[in-house]
Amino acid sequence: MRDRDLSHDVLKKLYAEAIAHRGFSVVDTLQVCVTFRNLYEFYNERVYEVEGHDPRDEAQALAKIRAWDYRSDGPVALGTLSVRERPVFGEQFAEYGRREIDLDAGLAAAFAELT
Repeated sequence: MRDRDLSHDVLKKLYAEAIAHRGFSVVDTLQVCVTFRNLYEFYNERVYEVEGHDPRDEAQALAKIRAWDYRSDGPVALGTLSVRERPVFGEQFAEYGRREIDLDAGLAAAFAELT
C-alpha cells in the first residue's frame, strides 16, 4: 500500500485496510519535507491512484511497485498494490502444538534455503 500525505481520505482507507488485514502490512507514505527539499511539484506530476488493478496478482503488483523507487523519475502508483493471504503466526503456532517437531529436519530445511 502506498499513498502520500496530502490525500487524507485515501490514506485513511489504506491505514484501515492495513490494520484490518490479518498478518503483516506495510504502508509506504510519501511525505514531503519542505525544509530539506520541497517535492510537492515532483509528486503532483507523477502520482496516480491505481484503478482496475488486482493486488492479488503478484506479477502485476510487482510491476506497479517497481515502476518507481526513491531514485527514479517514473510514475508513482498510489493505493493497495499487493495483498498476500498467508497463515498468521497464531494459526501456524497452534498447528505445531498438534504434532511432534523434528528439529533436525527443520534445521536441515532452514540451512538448505540459505545455500
